Amino acid sequence: MQKIAAIVSAFTLALLIILPKGALAACTVPNTLTNGQPADATQVMANFNALIACINGTVNPGTAGQVGYYSTAGSTVSGTSLSSLLDASIGSTRGSLLKRGASGWTSITPGPAGQVLTSQGAGADPVYTAPAGGMRGLFSGQMSSVIPSKSATGLSTWLNQGTATESDDANGMYFTVPSNGSTNIARGLYGPAPTPPYSRTMLLLYDELNSGNSYVIFGWYDGTNKLLTTAYNNNSNRGWFDWNTPSSLQTIHNFAIPLFEFIWLRLADDGTNYTMSYSFDGVHYQTITTGTKSAGWLGINGFSNIFVGCDCYAATAHFTVLSYQ
Repeated sequence: MQKIAAIVSAFTLALLIILPKGALAACTVPNTLTNGQPADATQVMANFNALIACINGTVNPGTAGQVGYYSTAGSTVSGTSLSSLLDASIGSTRGSLLKRGASGWTSITPGPAGQVLTSQGAGADPVYTAPAGGMRGLFSGQMSSVIPSKSATGLSTWLNQGTATESDDANGMYFTVPSNGSTNIARGLYGPAPTPPYSRTMLLLYDELNSGNSYVIFGWYDGTNKLLTTAYNNNSNRGWFDWNTPSSLQTIHNFAIPLFEFIWLRLADDGTNYTMSYSFDGVHYQTITTGTKSAGWLGINGFSNIFVGCDCYAATAHFTVLSYQ
């Protein structure tokens, strides 16, 4: 028995030498052994097992592929996925990227939409910056950085929907608007206009150039009755329309807009004046019409909503909003 006690004492001394100071501070043994007294094997082994348990701590069961970690301060180890471990130690913001910083591994929080991650060279952290030359895309980068959709554009409320449809797809907002049966009806989506001054520009792909009776219209809606919209199709009535109501066209104003499948249509409101214009390269714009809001068709308070849709007078229209900014 004395040999066993000596072995336990030597083991304990070795632990005190190997482990950092304070590592055994929380360890306790169930039995007190006194010098000169015979050592009971049951007591010695109980003390021995208590020390082993204290040193090893508690390891909870895990599953294959998990890693052990301390969920709280102490000696209890639990299993978790590597993803959860990174969440707990670095962060869980969606869109973040892992990087090696000056003092350890950390995360880069997501940058603003449309920016790119740029290296600052060795010894420095990468950062999000605006791309050199602006966003690149079709027609020298004049595409919006976010693919248009009902949620992205805010144009989400139907006006005179009927059987018209819109789908958010990989290219943008795809509209199918059936014929109105030789009746002028504005069918489409609208949403709140920004606070002036602002401009809203739509890149349109119009694939119904064989039809002279389907007008893609883009403009303002007062939220009650009146609309003021551009009108684009392949007949001589291209220009802009005044609407008494969404089902009552008041006046057709003709303007010689050239015909092409792709066209940018722009609405601008500086608080006092409104302007409608078009472009074929997204940079150089030609004015279709402009005027003071107070003296215009909608009045000073009538520019409260942006509208995009179709007056499919006697033919079905299919068109896509490829860019909206």
